[in-house]
Amino acid sequence: MLENINPAGHWHISHTDLIFKIPCISTDIFSIGPVLRGAFGKSLRQQACVKDRNAKCPVCELFNNCPYALVFEAHERKGDVPWTPGYVFEWDFANSGQMAVTLKLLGCLNDVGDVILKSLARMRLPVPDGSGFVEVDEIISTTRHKLNLSDAATPPKNVRVEIVTPLNLKQDGKQMRHIDLDVLVQTAQRRVDSVCLFYGDASCMGQGDKGSGQIINSNITMHNEHRFSFRQRQSHPLNGMLGQFEVTEPGGCLYALLKAAEVLHIGKGLSFGLGRIRVVEA
Repeated sequence: MLENINPAGHWHISHTDLIFKIPCISTDIFSIGPVLRGAFGKSLRQQACVKDRNAKCPVCELFNNCPYALVFEAHERKGDVPWTPGYVFEWDFANSGQMAVTLKLLGCLNDVGDVILKSLARMRLPVPDGSGFVEVDEIISTTRHKLNLSDAATPPKNVRVEIVTPLNLKQDGKQMRHIDLDVLVQTAQRRVDSVCLFYGDASCMGQGDKGSGQIINSNITMHNEHRFSFRQRQSHPLNGMLGQFEVTEPGGCLYALLKAAEVLHIGKGLSFGLGRIRVVEA
């Protein structure tokens, strides 16, 4: 199961964090992700598209060289590895009625960071209650990082995983309502493989031990919500698990995957900020 994972953390994955502030548009923390994703997509298309903005991207002759297509349009899977988004949103409530938002650009998306930065500066976000729009107050910083998991070879005895936004895991096409470490590991590995293949360097994957730990404490609840896409004219679930669980004796592979998932997010709904976790020593 874990034969493609390198516990020493030598994955060649870089990410740029674009941090900006916006007025607080909702106290419902999970409704913010779709608003951010929708406003960002519209603004990026306006900045990037030099042809018909209402046309279908895959049939455009500029598809393979378009910043919008690189960020938002699904690409063909490579072997058994499916395409997943190369960006994630994270947000937290700040002071004075503001929200601090981070847009993480993974791997080669850094190459179109200048266009994305302009898109963020001109982004208009609809307030969920329909009262109008807000704009980005200020872009605080842009910082580039390298995914460094060198400490994963010696994981702590116990780790606690806190699920910040709904974690949507599926097994045999069905949504899971409890944490299964095997499914979690498989999902995290697919996410890492996808990021490496589509946005990074696939040659970085190595070998790792097979220890996967054991859950000794779990406090999980289900969050059920839907969003309606006006572009696709259909409803999409924002469902998933919330809460936390504790793992004892995590192997180097499992710990490395969990630490990678802190940056990359995992599960369904990545583009809406879902699947965000925190991993701390218990």
